[in-house]
Amino acid sequence: WMEDSKEVQIEVFKRQIALSKEYNLPFVVHTRDAIEDTYEIIKEVGVGPCGGIMHSYSGSLEMAQKFVELGMMISFSGVVTFKKALDVQEAAQYLPLDKILVETDAPYLAPVPKRGRENRTGYIRYVVDKIAELRGLTSEEIARVTYDNAMRIFGLNE
Repeated sequence: WMEDSKEVQIEVFKRQIALSKEYNLPFVVHTRDAIEDTYEIIKEVGVGPCGGIMHSYSGSLEMAQKFVELGMMISFSGVVTFKKALDVQEAAQYLPLDKILVETDAPYLAPVPKRGRENRTGYIRYVVDKIAELRGLTSEEIARVTYDNAMRIFGLNE
């Protein structure tokens, strides 16, 4: 819901990216109905050495690839399990494994077969299972790679 003007949102977003660089932390972006604008702003401002995360990604493979080229990781929520989310499924299927994350976005966006209910952290397995199915891998392989990716981007490996 747009309570502030677009200009104010852009300025605050740019400041958040600057703070992530200053404090050497990744930044997390949830964009709705503004994916092109979001891309242009990140492209203009640049991603710091810790990168960033496109949270609860709902765009196309092509846009996801553009974000990855800027230094972002793509995080998939329960949306990837939705029957009509073909763009999101394509992105989950074809992005490099080292650029993907999984999340619940609880309490929202519960995955199939829990759709319509309050989302819970334990439902992450449905997101992992769907990505494994799309990629022809095991759920254990997807769980491992996304765990390793999360540890890396949040600097928890040190």
